Amino acid sequence: MVELALQGLLVVLLLLTITWCVIVHYRLRRLRTDRGELEAFIAALSEATGRAEDAVRHMREANQAALSTAHEQERRARQQSTELARLMDNAVRVVKRLDAAVEQGATRVAELRTSPAAPDSSRSLRPAPGPARSARAVGQPPAATAAPKPTTKPAGDSAPRRARPIRPVRREGQLDGLLHGELLEALEGLR
Repeated sequence: MVELALQGLLVVLLLLTITWCVIVHYRLRRLRTDRGELEAFIAALSEATGRAEDAVRHMREANQAALSTAHEQERRARQQSTELARLMDNAVRVVKRLDAAVEQGATRVAELRTSPAAPDSSRSLRPAPGPARSARAVGQPPAATAAPKPTTKPAGDSAPRRARPIRPVRREGQLDGLLHGELLEALEGLR
């Protein structure tokens, strides 16, 4: 009986061992299947990491290119700003010259209108030499000047006669020539 009990115990232990081996076998098969899936997952993850690294590298290159472009644009903007400031200075000088010429012309006209018109007057209606010289330098013909007309009294009239208003000298051509020359100089400076 003891021998039978020992054999029964041995059968139970063998059945437990066989069951345990079957369970281990199924788990090993599942691990092999999961290992293939895990290897595929690791390969996909490695490929995604490689693509991400390439994207980061391309982004860095694009960032460097954008920075260099921005620096170049900033440099050109500064250069154009300097050039515009220079042109503005030139324009202000031209405007001041034009204002001075207009002021001088207005003063001259006012002087001529207020002065008595005598044929032997020392004042003449000739334009100032500065703008005419500039107009000739640019190749513009100087504006026509009006010669003063002497006033004559009729023989029988003893009352003083009012002087005729003197027409202002046309200096538009001279001013246009001066302005044209200054603008040409400014445009050539831009090139």
